[in-house]
Amino acid sequence: MAASGKLLFTPGPLTTSAAVRAAMASTDLGSRDSVFIELQASVRRRLLDVGGVTGTHECVLLQGSGTYAVEAVVGCAVPRGGTALVISNGAYGDRIGSICKRLDITHRMLSVPWTEAPTAEAVAAELAAHPADVVFMIHHETTAGIINPVSEIAAVLQKGEIFVVDSMSGFGGLPITLSRVDFMVSSANKCIPGVPGFAFALARKEALLATAGNARSVALDLLAQYEGFAKNGQFRFTPPTHALLAFSTALDEHTARGGVAAAFARFTENQSIITAGLALHGFTTFIRPELQSPIITAFEYPTADFNFDIFYDALSSNGFVIYPGKMPDRQCFRVGNIGEIFPSDCKAFVGAVAAAALKAGWESPVGSVSAASESVNAEAQVLVTGGPPVFALRTVPFVPTEASCTLEMIGASICASDLHTADGRRPAVSSLPGAECTLGHEGIGKVLAAEAETLRTGVRVGDTVTFGVASSSCSPLCKCCDNGLPQKCTKLYKYGHEAYGVGTELSGTYSTHMVLREGSTIVPISRIGEPLPASLALCCMMNCSGATAVAAVRACGSVVGGRVAVFGGGPLGLLTALRAIDLGAAEVTVIDRNPTVVASVKSFGFTTELTGEYDAVVEACGAKAVLAPAFKALRTGGSLVLVGLVHPDSDLAGISAESIIRKCLTIVGVHNYTPTDLHNTVPFIIKVWGLHTAAFEAAGLGESAPQFPLRDIATAVDTARDSVGRVLLVPTL
Repeated sequence: MAASGKLLFTPGPLTTSAAVRAAMASTDLGSRDSVFIELQASVRRRLLDVGGVTGTHECVLLQGSGTYAVEAVVGCAVPRGGTALVISNGAYGDRIGSICKRLDITHRMLSVPWTEAPTAEAVAAELAAHPADVVFMIHHETTAGIINPVSEIAAVLQKGEIFVVDSMSGFGGLPITLSRVDFMVSSANKCIPGVPGFAFALARKEALLATAGNARSVALDLLAQYEGFAKNGQFRFTPPTHALLAFSTALDEHTARGGVAAAFARFTENQSIITAGLALHGFTTFIRPELQSPIITAFEYPTADFNFDIFYDALSSNGFVIYPGKMPDRQCFRVGNIGEIFPSDCKAFVGAVAAAALKAGWESPVGSVSAASESVNAEAQVLVTGGPPVFALRTVPFVPTEASCTLEMIGASICASDLHTADGRRPAVSSLPGAECTLGHEGIGKVLAAEAETLRTGVRVGDTVTFGVASSSCSPLCKCCDNGLPQKCTKLYKYGHEAYGVGTELSGTYSTHMVLREGSTIVPISRIGEPLPASLALCCMMNCSGATAVAAVRACGSVVGGRVAVFGGGPLGLLTALRAIDLGAAEVTVIDRNPTVVASVKSFGFTTELTGEYDAVVEACGAKAVLAPAFKALRTGGSLVLVGLVHPDSDLAGISAESIIRKCLTIVGVHNYTPTDLHNTVPFIIKVWGLHTAAFEAAGLGESAPQFPLRDIATAVDTARDSVGRVLLVPTL
C-alpha cells in the first residue's frame, strides 16, 4: 500500500512496494561515490537483461520523465537533414510528431484511428511511397490501452531504416522482441514500478554511435550521455540518486517474481477482474479484445451527463486513484492495472465503484441481474467403471438457484485424460467395479444462475464462460493454497473426476447442465448475445490444454528473445509453443513422431528439428523416451518443464543427477494450473485463433472438429482415440 494509503490505478506514477520506498529513504549517495557508480552500472546491465539484448545494445539512463528520453532519441536518431515516419494511433504517437515539428525534423505522420492498431501492410505502403531514414512507433499506446504490432512492423523495414520504439508503459510488463529495434525508450515508474526521476533508452550500439553530430540539444544528447558512462561511470549532470536506489529494488522484485512473464500474468488477471467487475456496474470498454492490453483499460461514461470529477473524488476518498480519458471523440476514463496492485486490490476497487458511480449520477444495474428458478430435467452421461467403458444417460431433475453457479452446457471436448478414465486407468474413480462418474472436464456453458460472490467478479447471467477444472475452498488456507498452488488444495473438487452420487450428478461436462461449486474460477468468454470468439473446440479446451499450456510457459521463466523446444505437437504441445511465441520467444521448435502432426505444426510456422541449445524445453507428450534428448538440448542454466508424464511409467531413466547439477538445470513439474493462468488463457486463445484460423482448422481444432450428441458418446470416444485434434459433445444436437 502506498504511504498515503491510496492505490494508484494509473499508468504512472504507480503504487510502489514498501521495499522500494524504504530503499529510496535508506541513504544519501554522492554522484561520484563508487557505490552509486556501481548501482547505476548494475541497473543498466539488468535492464539489458530484461530486454534480452545484452551484448548487442547499450543502456543509456537520462534524468527526467519518459518524454525527456523520447525527445532525446528523436533529436539524436534522425540525421541532420534526414526524414522520419511517425506511426501514431494515439496521443503519445502524436507527441513524437510534435517533437519532430519543434526540432524542425522533416517527417510524415501515418495516423491510425485511436481505437485501432497500425498494420505492417500500411507501413510498408507508406515507406514505398515516402522513404524515411527513421521510423517511430509506440509499443503500448496508453491513450486507449492498445498493444501495437512491433515485430510485424519491424519485419517490413527492409531498407536500413532506424527503428525506434516507445515502450514507455509496456517494457517489463508486455513481451517484446528487441532484436530488430534500434532504440527502445521506457521509464523508471511503469511496469517495473520505481519512482519518477529518470528514463532510459536501450540502443543498438552501432546505431547509437552513428548519432554523432545529430543531437539538437546539449542536455538530451544521448551519445554524450553514453560516453560519460563509458568514460567514468557517471552522469554528465546531477543524477537522480534516490530514484535509482528505488528502481534497483524494483528490479530485484521484478526478477524475483518471475520477470516479464509473471508481471504480464498478474496485470492480465488484474485487468480481467476490473473489466468484468465494471461491466457488471454498467461501464463498458470499446477496444477490441485482441488489441486490448492488460496495462490500462478505457471505459466509456455510462451516460452523457455522468460527472467524472465527482466519480474520481469519491473513489479517491476511498483510497483509489484512477486516470481521466484522452480520447478526442469519446467521454471515457482509464483504469491502470500495473504497479504494486494485486487481484485482491482490484476486487476491492470494483466493490467501491457502485457507490462512487451513484454519487456521479449513475446507478449500477447490478441489482437487476436475475437467476432462473424453474425446474430443469438435466441429462448427464455417466461412466460405469470396472471393465470396458459403459455409459448410461441419466436424467437429473434440479432447480437452478442463486445458491450456486449453474451452467447450461454449450459443448464439451474429449481430452486424453477422459480416455484414461474411460479405460479404467484413473484409480480415484475406478477402484471399485461398478463405480460411476459423470465424465468430462473440458467445456463451456451459459450461466443460468449464479450466487452473489460470482456475480461480484463480473460474471453475468447469460454469459458464456469457461471454468477451472477444479475448485478449492479450504478455510483457513491449506499449505498448498497459501503457497500459490490452489490446484493442489487439500479440499480439491475436480470436475469430471468425482464419483457419481447425491450432489455430484452434474459435476462433469458430458451433460446438458453443470453445477459449479464454491471456490471455482469462472471466466467469461463472451457476453449475452455475442458469438464465440474462437472455434468451439478451442473454447472448450481453454480450461485444460489451454490453461495448462499457459502454466507450462510461465514455469519456463522469461522466454523473451529465447529458444524454446516443445516435445509433443498435440493440442497441449501446440498451444504451449504458441504461448511461448506470444510471450516473446525468438524461436520455437516442436518435436513429434507423427507425420500428420509434424505437417500441422509446420503450418503454424514452427521448426520441427532440434538445432543447437535451448533456453527451455517443455515435455508435453507423456513419453519418457524424450527425456534424454530434452536434457541434451538444454543449455547450461536452462529449464525443463514436465507436463505430460502424469502416469506411472515416467521414471527419469538414463538421466543422471550429475548432469543436472553440472549444467545447473532447473526442472519444474506442472500439473493443472492457477486461476491466474485461466484468466490469461482466454485472451491468448482468442488472439491465436485470429492469427492461425486456417492452421487450427487443418489441425482438427477449428469449426470442422467432429461433433456428436450426448447419446452417441460411445462413438465420440472411439473417434477421439484416433483423432489428433479434438472431438466434441454438443448437447443440443
